[in-house]
Amino acid sequence: MTNGDGGSALVEEIFRSVSRVYGWNTHSQEEKTLLPLSSDSLLVYEGRYRLNDDMYADVKIEGKLLALQPSWDPEKVLLYPEKKDLFFSMTIPGPFIFLRDPNNRIMGMFNRGTQLKKEP
Repeated sequence: MTNGDGGSALVEEIFRSVSRVYGWNTHSQEEKTLLPLSSDSLLVYEGRYRLNDDMYADVKIEGKLLALQPSWDPEKVLLYPEKKDLFFSMTIPGPFIFLRDPNNRIMGMFNRGTQLKKEP
């Protein structure tokens, strides 16, 4: 148990360290390759993604990355491009998958069992 924001990232780092020291094959660190995307390519992901009437997350371009700002958390989350429509965070487990409609427009985002719908 941790006391503070970002505690899950600290717990994961402790698990990785213990796993490495004891030679366990659990909690190993995964290396990822960044997909270089231009700011123009990232524009399609910008917008507000709604979880429900009260909760949403704003996605904006920050340099060559996306910055996700949840309405329920003061901590901004940087999203790193891995593949088209697939991003990862250094602080939140699981992939961030952007979902497209039949017309190839971004319609939502999915992470760890939670789907947010992009506002028009």
